[in-house]
Amino acid sequence: MSVAKAEGTRCADYHYLADAMRMLEWDLHSTVMARMRIPDDWHRIAQEKGTSTKTRVTLRLDADVVTFFRSMGPDW
Repeated sequence: MSVAKAEGTRCADYHYLADAMRMLEWDLHSTVMARMRIPDDWHRIAQEKGTSTKTRVTLRLDADVVTFFRSMGPDW
């Protein structure tokens, strides 16, 4: 695969994922705003103790994505 083709594929993949994140953000935000509260299931999930071990990972997100999730309150 040529460098130009690989770059075009990478760019297309990036835009696909960015669109998917925008749609997810819109879905989450519209649900919260339509009900003017965080869904009950989210509170239940946050209170449950998982049985599996956790692995630390590093993930880079756009600042507006982090701001959105932090706006959900404590333990976002």
